[in-house]
Amino acid sequence: MTLDVRRTPMVPGTTYRLAGVLNAGQGLIGKGEFDGGDTEYSAMNVLRTDQVVMRKLTAWEGPITVVPSEYEGFVVSNEFPTFTLGTDVAPEWMRHVCRSPRLWAEMKNRVSGTVQRRKRLNPGQLLQIELPIPPREVQERIADVLGAVDDQITALEAEAEAGMAMRRCFVDEYLSRPNSAWKRVTVGEVADVLIGPAFKSSVFKNAREGRRLLRGVNLGPHGTRWADADTVFWPESEHEPYTKYDLIPDDICIAMDRPFTRARVLRCALISDSDLPSLVVQRVTRLRARAEHIVPSILLDVVRSGPMAERLAGRQTDAGYAPHISGSDISTFEFGLPSLPEQADLARMFTSMDATLTATRTEADRLRAVRASLLSALLNGDIEIADCERTAA
Repeated sequence: MTLDVRRTPMVPGTTYRLAGVLNAGQGLIGKGEFDGGDTEYSAMNVLRTDQVVMRKLTAWEGPITVVPSEYEGFVVSNEFPTFTLGTDVAPEWMRHVCRSPRLWAEMKNRVSGTVQRRKRLNPGQLLQIELPIPPREVQERIADVLGAVDDQITALEAEAEAGMAMRRCFVDEYLSRPNSAWKRVTVGEVADVLIGPAFKSSVFKNAREGRRLLRGVNLGPHGTRWADADTVFWPESEHEPYTKYDLIPDDICIAMDRPFTRARVLRCALISDSDLPSLVVQRVTRLRARAEHIVPSILLDVVRSGPMAERLAGRQTDAGYAPHISGSDISTFEFGLPSLPEQADLARMFTSMDATLTATRTEADRLRAVRASLLSALLNGDIEIADCERTAA
């Protein structure tokens, strides 16, 4: 492929559509429309169907993809160079290559700069990367096979999302149903609320073992996430003053900075044995259910409920660099509390629903792993496309 950038001037009174490039080859995202007179740029790059576009900044995160037809004519800044593929390269095959960890590793090896978050990959450095290119006919067959796997993953994700939406609706309806026998309580009345302290980065940045620090970045929409790059440790030798911040099974932790995902799902988790030992840190709220009042899993459902999300979303404040919620916003939330026997019945029903959702997500994750290994093997020539097609059939 070759560098092929088309620039368009920013004209006041003209509306432009802005796009961004997602990490890990996940494609493009629309960022809204703007007037040409409202930007500091005098000109911007134009996206064209079937071109490759990448983000130079933090290129080691794999922000590269092939432009689909629905993004024809969108604009991006000069940080996003575009490339035209040769006639011997099928765009659909290249779209899969852009999702290959092998390509991201090659990009990472070529970035330049001294500060990690400011490291860049220039167009010339990208073009130096060598990858095996099978005949175009074989590329198209590979794309068909991988596309079939992607379709299965998409279907499973849709099934899981639909199941989760149904579960949330059921929880919201049940918890909001008028019931004179249910006592109105606040979260702070049925759970111990604790916000973690600030841990010195000068201590944990060099620690390679100890207790994990549960930070906001370790909380996702479906629970904890301990990616290597996001996991830091507090040395056991420094643990004694912080024992009150130890987490235990069934604690619930909520991110206070950027508390919601783009889908407006609260980032929180029910702590399990696999998360321990760990400590709660600054800007994370820990709830510990009081056994005489509430079942931990029911408290989690309250935290994840629609009314709670609506309350917290409306109370977010600007913490200087990110939306922020306070511990009091969480602890003063009021809801109807069923009796403990009723809670136990609800918990059993929700556990059964959760098992189905977990199985669906697990199968999607398994297919992602299969897809990644399949693409790697095809690119390396470890397996033949004919063998792959027989397996897929």
